[in-house]
Amino acid sequence: MERPQSAADFVPADFDRAIEPGQLYIPALNVNTRILSLPTTMEPDPFLGGQVVSSFGVPPDLAQTAWWADGPALGGPGMAVITGHSSGTSEQAVFNRLVDLKPGDVILAESPDGAIRIRYAVIQVVKGISKSDPSALQTTLSTHPDNARLALLTCDGPVDGDIGESPDNTVVFASRS
Repeated sequence: MERPQSAADFVPADFDRAIEPGQLYIPALNVNTRILSLPTTMEPDPFLGGQVVSSFGVPPDLAQTAWWADGPALGGPGMAVITGHSSGTSEQAVFNRLVDLKPGDVILAESPDGAIRIRYAVIQVVKGISKSDPSALQTTLSTHPDNARLALLTCDGPVDGDIGESPDNTVVFASRS
């Protein structure tokens, strides 16, 4: 099956029909990338003095995304979470321009075989979620808009030279459309 070139190319899926993750398309950002399935991990957080905290699995490279496999499934009930990198430099990363999304922009998730595509529409972009506040991201995700069924998550802001990471997160919430 051909990959969608625009939002008009999507094949509707039944609402609340979960799919295995395969491919993610964000036409407004020219994103066309694989979605991996990754569980929760335990990692030291450099913004919290190296304290080990639970974290969403993040893709092993800058070009792919990862669905949080311990959370709601794509297309099913609840809000699925997909993570991806932004580089904070000139290096290409899948979510470098995530902050540029606007309400109404289309996000498409596709099953591995391309048989089912789920269409989402951006409803809110939340920037500047501090990594120094251990509850900031959790609070943002748990107080999501009622109709949010997808959250795209990435780092944001200039890279802290001492830590080698961006100090903030950005979350894009989307509803089924």
